Amino acid sequence: MKIVQLVRNGSGALEEGLSRFEWSGTTHSSMQGTLDLELMSKTVRKEMPGSNEVVEQKMSSTWQPFEMNGEWDDKWAGAGFAMDMFNDFAIFAEKTPYVRFTLDKHSIQGLLTNFKVKYKTASKISWTITISPHKNDTFTANTGTSIDFTRKSIDQWWKQFQLQLAALNVLRAQRPKIPMATSFADKFDSLLSAVNSALTAIGNIATNGLQSNAERELLKAASLFRRVRGAALDAFFNTRQAANAIDVAKNDVLGTLNYDSWIHPATQQFWIMMGEAKQAEVDMLTRVGLYHPIAVYRPLGGESLERISQKFYGTPDNASLIYDANHLSSVVLDGNELLTIPAMSNQ
Repeated sequence: MKIVQLVRNGSGALEEGLSRFEWSGTTHSSMQGTLDLELMSKTVRKEMPGSNEVVEQKMSSTWQPFEMNGEWDDKWAGAGFAMDMFNDFAIFAEKTPYVRFTLDKHSIQGLLTNFKVKYKTASKISWTITISPHKNDTFTANTGTSIDFTRKSIDQWWKQFQLQLAALNVLRAQRPKIPMATSFADKFDSLLSAVNSALTAIGNIATNGLQSNAERELLKAASLFRRVRGAALDAFFNTRQAANAIDVAKNDVLGTLNYDSWIHPATQQFWIMMGEAKQAEVDMLTRVGLYHPIAVYRPLGGESLERISQKFYGTPDNASLIYDANHLSSVVLDGNELLTIPAMSNQ
């Protein structure tokens, strides 16, 4: 389950902002029970002149506000989790933000209009959220769903995460200036090592290409992106809770400021990595489910799709299959692509 604030960019189009909350079964914070949606139609009834026949005309249809319930509990995600979620989501809800709510394959845009909690203890807090829908994404796309995900080749995803890892390593190098407990510094190193290990394995796949066992390798890549996401999730919560472990001198204003300027970009970077690793995982799984690829191929600069079609299908006539499967915007290839070669229906 995910709730993301939508904001308008310079051109007026809606895009996802940095304020986002994503919960799953692993943290037991996803919605409990069922999602009850109601589509209400407004009608006008009139009697036909000169008869008793009644005609009813539909004026409009609107999705009605709906509630979701759940619980934050420290036993699922570590000490301080429930209070952190309560504090952060309360600040988020105060803005009455326009959001996209996503549950599994269902997506709705609307205003977050109400947030209620049942406070049991600081470690166990029940919540109720009300959303007033403006648009049901699930029914607006030609495919029956408009839940979009980013499409990139494996090497593009890998390079993107390499940049994020580089940014985290910069923060790691700044640690000597930050008054923090050795235990947390060691934990931060361990978490970065887990991310780097998964990215190294992804890099091996991206560098070598997949001209055999393509489905298996794509599934392996999806699993590795899931590992990146898990490590980033662990790092996010550990960094958020680090205030309990970091030895910040309360009377040292400079030390406190240095700590604040370090902790916020670190948690934000891990949060972004979590979201993008999920997109990368979905991208890999979708390629397998839609195309059952026979290979993932890096073309030569200037190589034509017809030649690639000849190489894999024995005929140049299936170039359009490769073009469509990779969402290409041009038939001119520069050699930086990593193309999914889809199976033909009779293969």
